[in-house]
Amino acid sequence: DKRYDEREYIDHVINRTGIISKKIFPKKENLFDKIDKIIWHMDEPFGSTSIYAQWKVFEFAKQNGLTVMLDGQGADEQLAGYSSFYSVLFAYYLRKLKWLKCWNEIKKYKQNRANTEEYISAGNIVKSAVLSAYLPENVKNGIRHYIRRKEGLPFPLVILDEVRRRKTIYPIRDEKQYILDSLKMGMMALLHYEDRNSMAHSIEARVPFLDYRVVEALYSYPITYKINNGITKAVMREGLKNYLPEQIQTRYSKLGFVTPEEQWANNDFQLYQKEIERACENLKDILDRDMILKWFDKNNGMWKRGDFLLWRIICASHWTEVFEVKL
Repeated sequence: DKRYDEREYIDHVINRTGIISKKIFPKKENLFDKIDKIIWHMDEPFGSTSIYAQWKVFEFAKQNGLTVMLDGQGADEQLAGYSSFYSVLFAYYLRKLKWLKCWNEIKKYKQNRANTEEYISAGNIVKSAVLSAYLPENVKNGIRHYIRRKEGLPFPLVILDEVRRRKTIYPIRDEKQYILDSLKMGMMALLHYEDRNSMAHSIEARVPFLDYRVVEALYSYPITYKINNGITKAVMREGLKNYLPEQIQTRYSKLGFVTPEEQWANNDFQLYQKEIERACENLKDILDRDMILKWFDKNNGMWKRGDFLLWRIICASHWTEVFEVKL
């Protein structure tokens, strides 16, 4: 499926470097055979099936005799690789009253990125920037809370109210603080997955982008070095232009470590229905069974990319079984 397949770009790197390439294709049929074992190694539920895909990579690497590997964790967090960083840049210009510059960056974003990320709303990126530039965080949280309730998320209101009361993790109001918090919070989770998945297969995973000298240097750079003319990781692209294949340097889409998670659910109703009913029983003290099943039936066959809620409910359910957790 071209929406998830990055072999076109992988092959450009292989052709430039002449490295030996081995490919692994995680399949949905094996997901639920592996889930409990992966959860046991993680010690906690995990947010998406990209963790399963990473498990399969390390498993395959072990089968091919590798003991040490390099990984790219930290690059997107420090160099503004994710779409959410556009909101940070737009808010930065709005606060400085540089409206023309902001408008030009929005146009460049839509030209370079929005058309390749149809699953992400460009309008929401811009709205988030406007709200972040001019509204206090508690007002923004109230708006989010109202939207969640209007969307009819399948949780009792007491849980949504608890989420509303929490302090925002990523305050877009300060672009450097946003990067620091994404490193502190996001990387804590990603490195946890990396460490557990690699060591489960006796592989040492090294992350050169998190060398402290790289981190300190990149943190000192302004956001405008990282996104410029709608291009993310701008300073790195420029610095590596003589080394990267042109198709990599000028690629503006961003998938993350993606799996066709929503397609797996859309194409296997009976399996996921069984799993969600099991979750309603295991998590009955925090989930409303009737509400959950109604929500599941309403979304049957229509799960969208980037909507991880179904998976997270199922994974939390398995976690309670693996560790005999009583809620």
